[in-house]
Amino acid sequence: SSEARRVLGLARTRVPPLVLPASTGPPRDPVGGAPFTVVFCYPGAYAASSAYPPGWSEIPGAAGCTLEAATFRDRIDEFTARDAQVVGVSTQRPEEQAAFAAKARIPYPLLSDQELQVAAALRLPTFRAGGRDNLKRLTLIIGADRQIRHVLYPVTDPVASVGQALALLERVEA
Repeated sequence: SSEARRVLGLARTRVPPLVLPASTGPPRDPVGGAPFTVVFCYPGAYAASSAYPPGWSEIPGAAGCTLEAATFRDRIDEFTARDAQVVGVSTQRPEEQAAFAAKARIPYPLLSDQELQVAAALRLPTFRAGGRDNLKRLTLIIGADRQIRHVLYPVTDPVASVGQALALLERVEA
């Protein structure tokens, strides 16, 4: 699709400096602090099943965020061993992300793109549900120089995508 070509074409482009609200702590840039940053964009993960927008599970690609976030959590040491930090980005409000992060014991930052700064800067794909725009699931591997090294899109298997990101980190050069 033209959307997939556009998103995959982000490889070798640079992520502009951005400051996003975090689920914990002060606002921060999604990139930085490690030789590599793995930014996974996800539609939304909620602490309570009642918090999901109506019909969420019927939206193609919307389900699986909790499983994806937990897989990154469970494999975080493998990312650290590859000099990579993990950051999750969704359009949820920071307090929604914080509630989810606490319930799911997420050890990495979740950042809120509720103002669609990242989505606009990189022209990321979104869909409308629950009265807001939600990011489609994708993963970016970004160097410390802010250059996107790899793009995983579309992500149809959230668990497998975590392994794919680790495999790509084995081959990427700082």
